[in-house]
Amino acid sequence: MLIYRQLLIFLLSFAGFVFFLTPNINTGDGGELVTTSHYLGVAHPSGYPLYLLIAKMFIFLPFGNMAFKVTLMSAMASALILTLMYLLVERLTSCKWSALFTVTLLFQAYAFFTQSVIAKFYPLNLLLILLISIIWILHLNYFSEDSKTIRENSESSNRNVYLSAFILGIALANHHTALLIAGPLALVVCIEELTFYRRHFGAGGKCQIADEEKTENIILRRRLSGYARIIGASLLLLLSGFLINAYLLIRGGKNVFFNPSPIKDLDTLYAVLTRQAYGESGSITAASNAISGLDVYLDSLKHFISAMAMNFSIFSFVPFVIGCLYLFRKNLASFLFTFISLLLYGPFIISLTLGSSDISEIMYYMVLNQYFLPALVFFTLFAGIGFYQIRLWLERFNLPFLAKTLAVMLAFFPLVFLVQRAVDSNYRTNHVPYQYTKDTYTILPVNSMLITFGDNANYQGWYLKSAGRYREDICQITSAKQDTSLWTFQGCPKTVYGNIFSMLYSSKDFKRLIPIMLKDRFYGTQYIKQGSIYAAYMTSFPFSIAHMYLPKNLPIANTDLFNELTKSSLDNRQLKADKLINNSVCLSHMTDDLFTRQLCTGYLIHLANIASHFSNANDHKIGEIMELVIMDAQTGEPSVKMKIPVTENNIPYLELANQISEFNKWKIFYLRKKD
Repeated sequence: MLIYRQLLIFLLSFAGFVFFLTPNINTGDGGELVTTSHYLGVAHPSGYPLYLLIAKMFIFLPFGNMAFKVTLMSAMASALILTLMYLLVERLTSCKWSALFTVTLLFQAYAFFTQSVIAKFYPLNLLLILLISIIWILHLNYFSEDSKTIRENSESSNRNVYLSAFILGIALANHHTALLIAGPLALVVCIEELTFYRRHFGAGGKCQIADEEKTENIILRRRLSGYARIIGASLLLLLSGFLINAYLLIRGGKNVFFNPSPIKDLDTLYAVLTRQAYGESGSITAASNAISGLDVYLDSLKHFISAMAMNFSIFSFVPFVIGCLYLFRKNLASFLFTFISLLLYGPFIISLTLGSSDISEIMYYMVLNQYFLPALVFFTLFAGIGFYQIRLWLERFNLPFLAKTLAVMLAFFPLVFLVQRAVDSNYRTNHVPYQYTKDTYTILPVNSMLITFGDNANYQGWYLKSAGRYREDICQITSAKQDTSLWTFQGCPKTVYGNIFSMLYSSKDFKRLIPIMLKDRFYGTQYIKQGSIYAAYMTSFPFSIAHMYLPKNLPIANTDLFNELTKSSLDNRQLKADKLINNSVCLSHMTDDLFTRQLCTGYLIHLANIASHFSNANDHKIGEIMELVIMDAQTGEPSVKMKIPVTENNIPYLELANQISEFNKWKIFYLRKKD
């Protein structure tokens, strides 16, 4: 019956995730990961070769678009995680209701659920970490006290070390946080060795087993030689799994059509593999800051407790604490492995990535919604065991009926919170990332250049243009941010666009782009900010949800006339563009995704510009002034306040802008307390 229950858990959870799955592309890294897996390039550091190779296999499925098929991998990995959690808790407690409670509690957790319905590598990372954890939790739980089976247990432990080393090597080809599980793994192996010594020699140091191993010296010499063999074999297996990263060398140096992180030599390989390409955000740098002050860890603990309470509710701490106490009494080694894993993937990883009491909304979203996902699993494991202990207490008080009734009711109770997931993590309704990117390309003239800034605009543009082959006449160049002029040419290969935009590849001198600017063919996804490198050479004019770029110092005689003609031309083109874009997507998505709300800010700017166009004396002013507040895409604070006279012709645009602004309020992130 157990196998049928596990199969049912997998099928039902997988179906639930698929129902809420993103229909095309999600914000964040989604566009890049899908496109890179399609072309088998190298994604942003650390490259994620394991994820890309598996995602490529999903792309061969005969249904759905590429983004949907790759996202199926997240849903499948999460369904396997829930199935394994059911297996683990039922093995530990022999109680199917405790196992079911663990599954439903984890299934509805905001961070776990959200990562399961988008294209992301965190569910795969969690699955590999869980496999290692299950191996050792089950092994420690069934570690025999019978001295006759010491050799058998020792051999079993060695096999588990080998298997764990191999899985860990594979996991390190996906995400670096998997390495943290090596800490509790090393601890329990040491505990086993101490137990081995104690059982052989006892408190007095005399050998307790009368077999061919007659003396302590012989046993110790054999044991030490065994250590060398075990360590050597483990390192070899770890390296075998880690060799998946050789993909970075094989594909990173190739001149493939799409390769966001080209690897030219060992230095660039090191920068990508260790994420040191990000400087202070690199894995090596973050690890070097592991020793922090007490105040940092206290802040991290506070953020951890807050995030757990938001994922599971404050009431879940009752079975969690009881589960900790139960496992502590029953099996200390198993408790230490699980609890230390929880601390490492909870407060510790938060201290490395946040480490402050004052955190931006985006950092809170990225860290507590992604990095510490394994902490959710270890928390629910303790809670599931605590659920079992509570049931035992009720039975001991001669309340078997109440114990069984409450067990059934509470096992299904967490599913009530799926109603909340339907309105904050329903990515099935979120077409904003795809539609906004498509609208941006649609409104541009033929043979235009588009420079995109930041992951959202870059990655989604890559997917639509490179993988979706949309508007192949447009050359997309990308830049991480405006304080650097380091361009890349993803979505704009020289072999295709070299003849049209030859000046782009020969030099990054802005002056060589002036002819394109003067022909109204150079655009960007952001306005040119004061103080940026670009501000010294060019200026920007709002054009629908994009911005047209022009030279700062025009090489023409009458610049005033040129600016007037440009503004008049843009006004007319604004009206034409308005008929091509779909603002309504920002009124129908059911997610609290911060990056989606950033994109909707672009539609607000477009509507404000159209409303301003219809605000002159010829448009029958009503006599009111409406203040339209546009929030900053990064901070969520008021950025632009536009006072627009209300007229009969611009009322529809102003009303729509207000509706979008209200629907996409900034501080609605579920894991963060509402202001």
